[in-house]
Amino acid sequence: MYQGELGAGPTPGRSARAGPGKGNGTGSSRLQQHGGKEMAMKGNRTMLRPVVTGFVMLCLALLAGCGGAGHAKIRRMTPTGFATGRFSCWVTLDFRKLPPGVDARDVRVVFISSCMPQPKSFDWTFIAANAQVKKSKGVGREKAQHVSPTSNPPLNYPIDILFPLEARPTVQDSETDFLLNVELHWGGKSQDTDYASIRHFYRRQ
Repeated sequence: MYQGELGAGPTPGRSARAGPGKGNGTGSSRLQQHGGKEMAMKGNRTMLRPVVTGFVMLCLALLAGCGGAGHAKIRRMTPTGFATGRFSCWVTLDFRKLPPGVDARDVRVVFISSCMPQPKSFDWTFIAANAQVKKSKGVGREKAQHVSPTSNPPLNYPIDILFPLEARPTVQDSETDFLLNVELHWGGKSQDTDYASIRHFYRRQ
């Protein structure tokens, strides 16, 4: 069983768009020196489930881009700020081209994870009210003044949103892969998906 760790989050989960991280070979060498090959194999089996799930989510993202959608993209996502029963996730949205024949404000961002009590959906009203952009000097963020719930999403102008999410305080090994999945819908169609690990929010009991 894993329990959520209060205050966790200084090392954010890696978005699928960020690419693989750089590993350190020291631990692997030490395992081999002490006859830990069997332990390493067990660890590989444990890691198989999230890898497979991540691969499936990546395939879904590629299909979304090739299925006549692709009018908007998720640039990156960063889960952060875990506390008892809740955490947050920064997501960068890039609206590229207005889908024809739809309400431009028909936008939904949906989060799904086995570490959450239930999926969580946010509409354009929330997104626009909380949209931020990077400051001119590239340090920090500020409110996107030109974005409002009554206006259409800004085209080719990425916006950052901090989404508040609920978390299950404890999870079982058999019921979670510690992945947070996010889906972007615009005009009633899926536009893009992304995922990141929130394993660093939990510690084994």
